Amino acid sequence: MALKLPSRNETYKVVLRLDSAIGCEPDQYDRYLETLDESLLELKEEPTRFVLRKVLPYRLASGVQDKQFAFKKGEMEVRSSFMLEEVRCSIVGIENPPHLPPEERLEFKADGDGGASEDLMAALGASGLAMDLYRTRQAINAKPNQEAVKKK
Repeated sequence: MALKLPSRNETYKVVLRLDSAIGCEPDQYDRYLETLDESLLELKEEPTRFVLRKVLPYRLASGVQDKQFAFKKGEMEVRSSFMLEEVRCSIVGIENPPHLPPEERLEFKADGDGGASEDLMAALGASGLAMDLYRTRQAINAKPNQEAVKKK
């Protein structure tokens, strides 16, 4: 069986476990991540969906790698800031953002390189959603030949 590589333009929509619109057990959410089938979630209301790139463009992926490692006094150190950079580069949209006051709204705006704006990343970081997006992205991408991921 040949390995099916994702397209550069392929995206998926994901609901985060921290979203107050869902009410499910951790094992239900884990099953959801395997298929992205929202019927596995107990939805209280319409959730926020983050649209993420499956594969980062080379120029953005290079930037993520550059942030991952640094050399200090001749020794390599791993930096955790690459996780936020990966999230910033993977977001391409937000559907049904939470109903927040205008100054706190999560609206997708692209930065000059096509990744999410610094304002959006600051809001995601302050709310804890940035790290949840990173963990979700890692869980989904851990299955590289996953046929069940819905193309949106």
